[in-house]
Amino acid sequence: MSTQLFEKIAKDYGTPLYIYFEAQINKQIAALKLAVAELPCSICYAVKANSNLNLLRHFYERGCGFDIVSEGELRRVIHACGDTSKVVFSGVGKSPSEIEFALRSKIKLINVESAQELSVIAETASNLGVKAPVAFRINPDISVDVHPYIATGMRSSKFGLPAEEALALWEGAKRDPALELIGVDCHIGSQISDVEPLKSAYSQLIEVAGEFRSRAAPIKVLDFGGGLGVSFSGHYQPLDLQKFSQMLKDLHNGLDYEIIFEPGKFLIAEAGVLLTRVVYTKQNGEHKFVIVDGGMNDLIRPSLYDAFHHVELIPGGGGTRELDTVDIVGPVCESGCYFAKRRVLPRANPGDLVAIYDSGAYGFSMASNYNSRPLPAEVLVREDGTVQLIRKRQEAQDMWREELL
Repeated sequence: MSTQLFEKIAKDYGTPLYIYFEAQINKQIAALKLAVAELPCSICYAVKANSNLNLLRHFYERGCGFDIVSEGELRRVIHACGDTSKVVFSGVGKSPSEIEFALRSKIKLINVESAQELSVIAETASNLGVKAPVAFRINPDISVDVHPYIATGMRSSKFGLPAEEALALWEGAKRDPALELIGVDCHIGSQISDVEPLKSAYSQLIEVAGEFRSRAAPIKVLDFGGGLGVSFSGHYQPLDLQKFSQMLKDLHNGLDYEIIFEPGKFLIAEAGVLLTRVVYTKQNGEHKFVIVDGGMNDLIRPSLYDAFHHVELIPGGGGTRELDTVDIVGPVCESGCYFAKRRVLPRANPGDLVAIYDSGAYGFSMASNYNSRPLPAEVLVREDGTVQLIRKRQEAQDMWREELL
């Protein structure tokens, strides 16, 4: 990235600041579309990854639907796009009011994760006089080599249903006029770079769909979830999209199902940078710290998942400096407030910029006001180089606007 661009954006909008690059978003959309071009496939962007309204509209204008996990996310989609026809509602804890709002909004599909949830959906749909389009989320009991917090396909996980339980639920519910079972769904985790566990999960889902069809369920949709891995500036092995594409074509050969994918990180992670500024440097014994103005309240992934982010120091005034091995830390009063540990970087001075790459997914969307720190601004760098403010920096009074004395 251009250091001059970062310096200008920091001067114009301040730090900490999220920067998104339209060209990278479009590159990822195009790559995934190419991989699934020969299949009847819908791409439903996972709103939880980054829910900025401007970005949602951007995905919509490029043909994407949406994977949501709350009423709030659905309301964001409606506000940004006004179209709910390609919205899939996932998540284990949908409340009755959220289910009612989703049905009134005429979304495409609700992924069912428990027997009790299915009962609430049926009752709500009956009260509204509508037929609820549902899919069972199947837990295939497949382990993937990722952080345990983002592995979702094991029986020990809260997500999904064993196939046999879902089949039994269908037997009890298939005569309910308020339910229309049109699909099956799975999602085994995030940041998956190996095609084999995906193939295993998808194969199981196809088998389960066939079993449902044999029991008179009109299954039309296979929702394969998301979790497609990206490189994070070369730190991880990304998913091989050519192998992925061929695997899909082999599995789908002779079948007539529509396929849904729910990518989030794949589409937006590498498009984002959290730009911060050095406040101080210090040394405790042999340990050197670079303290920046962004904290774990702005980007919690390193603290929560021990996630890796490539970090670049942008020296003020340019020039060459000696190298130091340092921890990049923030101002939040937690020892866990850090962005990187034991990184070799040019020696930092107060006022230098620090760019934290691959922060487009689960960055701002997981940000908080912890330590009463205001939320950062967000800007979008268009393909033509223009910079657009897409979220204003939060003012101090906004943090207590809803509180009462």
